[in-house]
Parts: sequence; C-alpha cells; structure tokens
Amino acid sequence: MTAISRSLEYRACASGELVGPPDPDASWVRALAVSLANWAERYQTLLGAILGFGGIIVTLLENAKLARRQGAMVRAQETEGLRAALKGELAVLADTFSNALETIKRARTDKTRELLVPTVNTTAIFDASTSKLGLLTIDQTSAVVRTYSLVKELPIRIGVLRQMLDSDSGRTYAAVGSPLFGALERLYAMALQEVQVAAQALE
Repeated sequence: MTAISRSLEYRACASGELVGPPDPDASWVRALAVSLANWAERYQTLLGAILGFGGIIVTLLENAKLARRQGAMVRAQETEGLRAALKGELAVLADTFSNALETIKRARTDKTRELLVPTVNTTAIFDASTSKLGLLTIDQTSAVVRTYSLVKELPIRIGVLRQMLDSDSGRTYAAVGSPLFGALERLYAMALQEVQVAAQALE
C-alpha cells in the first residue's frame, strides 16, 4: 500500500493515534437521532397534547366501566328488594286465601247459611312497584302480573255478591249464601294456586 493510499485510509487524531475513515452507518444513525431530537423539540407541545388526550380517554373509559359496575350493583339491590317485598305481600295473600278456604270448610260443616267475604285484598306493594317490574325477568313479571290481576278481579269473578256491608274496620265485605260456597271455594283455591306460582317464580 502506498503512502498516498494510506493517507486516504487513515487520519491522525489530536492524540497522535491513527483513526480509520468515518463509518457511513454511524453517520446515518447520528443524523437520524439529531432529526428526531429536533422534531421532538419542535412538536413537543403537540406530543404533550396527544399524550394528555390519551390519558383523558383512558380515564373516561375507566370511569365509565366503574359507573356500569356501580349501576349493575344498584340494579341488583333494587331487584332483590322488589322480589323480597312482593314475596312478602304474596305470602299475606296466600294466608288470606288459605284462611278463607278453611272458613268455607267450617261453614259447610257447621251448616252456616251465610259468610261475609272480604272484597278488598292487600296489593299496596304491587301497586307502588308497577314502574319497577322491569327489574324482574320476563317469567317473573308475567307470573306476578297474572296473579295480581286475578286478585284484583276476585270480587268481580265471584260475580254473585248480593249484599255489600261495611265492617267496623272500614273494609268492605260481601255476604255470600251457602248455595254459593262451592263456587266461592273454587275461586279461592284458584287464587291461592296463582299466588303460590308467583311466589315460586320470584325465588
């Protein structure tokens, strides 16, 4: 190798050491790093805005997820409360109809000529909860509505009420004669069965 070629291949450093020619790959990497640094410095405001907006989006998504979870918990609590309240009222109705059936049986045995049948049944919880029935399943809603419809129509279904009397407690009763005890018993038995079906659907 001639002196001229060596002078092209090597150059002297300040320390006197010989260093090879510049590496073109290293020069490209340095140039890219400088370009990226300049770009980042130039658009740092935009980058900060993008990162900040991304953080806001993540926060909103997390808040929405938390709100849905809390909403589901509240809905579950309301549903459970509605089911418990309706089951309690249905239990009262079941006792009422069971007692009525027992009274009719005793009246037949004792040859009673007439019974006073209450025509007002407890439906206060159902009446106050109609707007919340959507919390129940379709089967539960169907069973509850069918049962309460029958309960409310029971005096009309009896269809044989001949005399209306006001009791001392303010409740209205109907006087039903012994020839109608059989029909009355069947109606109360049907109502009791519907109440039991609705209560079972709410389990």
